[in-house]
Amino acid sequence: FLVQLTGGTHPLQANYLGDTSFNASTSSKSITITKATTTIGPLLVSGQATVGTPFGVNLTVQTISNGAAPSGTVSFTANGSPLSRTVSYAPQNATVTSPASLGAAINATVSTPGTYSISANYNGDINYLSSTSASTASVVVKYPSPTLTLTPSSQTITTSSAKYAHY
Repeated sequence: FLVQLTGGTHPLQANYLGDTSFNASTSSKSITITKATTTIGPLLVSGQATVGTPFGVNLTVQTISNGAAPSGTVSFTANGSPLSRTVSYAPQNATVTSPASLGAAINATVSTPGTYSISANYNGDINYLSSTSASTASVVVKYPSPTLTLTPSSQTITTSSAKYAHY
């Protein structure tokens, strides 16, 4: 049978009950499982970056593990300040063709226009080490384009013989 052990030290014990030819025996050993490393892939920004309008930031926590998907949390920052929206996760256990990974996405908003450097941190879990995004995504946030609607308060129609006003 197959058991996936978490990072840390684990005592193992094997027991043989014996038979008519061999005596029973027991053997114990401790093994240490090192947590797997993680990296944060490129941060992808989607949507229009305007004040008060959500824009998306997506990333993938990548591993080289053939086991369970990472289960920790990801935090996002803009110019070092936390983006405090709900983060959604898409864990992927390893398959024959791809290692385990964790997708993370946030729909962020900011209240001031400017250029923001977005970065991310994965906090790790029982099987995986923490990591910080090696690169950042740059987002230019602008005020929304104003909309102007004009409605005339009166209309004047002029003909060759008379002038009519409509209010």
